[in-house]
Formats: sequence, C-alpha cells, structure tokens
Amino acid sequence: MIPDARTPGEAALVLHLLRAQPGHTFVQDDVSLGAEHTLVAGSVAGSALVTDLHLALLARASGHSLVTFDRGAAQVAAIVDAECELLSL
Repeated sequence: MIPDARTPGEAALVLHLLRAQPGHTFVQDDVSLGAEHTLVAGSVAGSALVTDLHLALLARASGHSLVTFDRGAAQVAAIVDAECELLSL
C-alpha cells in the first residue's frame, strides 16, 4: 500500500483545482501513434518510451512545450522536434 495514496474523490478534487488555475489550457488528445509509425520505429527503443513519445507528439501538435523531470522524455522530444523543458530538483 502507498501510505499517502488518495481516494478517487480526492484525486478528482485535486484535478478540478488544477484545471481551475489561471492559464490552464486543455489539450485535446488527437495524436495517433499509428499515424506516426515512422517516428515510433525510429524514436522508441523500448515500451517504456511509448508514453514519452505520445506526450512529445501531443505537445508538438498542439504548439505546447513538454515539461518533464525525465531525461528520457526530453531526449524523445528532441528526436521528434518538440519543444521541451527539462526540470530538475
């Protein structure tokens, strides 16, 4: 068990509060990895990067920047020419 896990209701409230923040923009997910098969084949060295690739393609298609703590995601974003900001603690 995760000691500080939240209930679905608490998670929904947090999501609602985050979406209510000034400047929040909903990004429609209309990117298909199937349509990007050549990028998938050349960019992903394993199943762990599939989500990173999808998010990078979504950021690129919507004109947004992918913000991540994950160096692997930043590398995938660079491969598909998506803007990316790599954060560190």
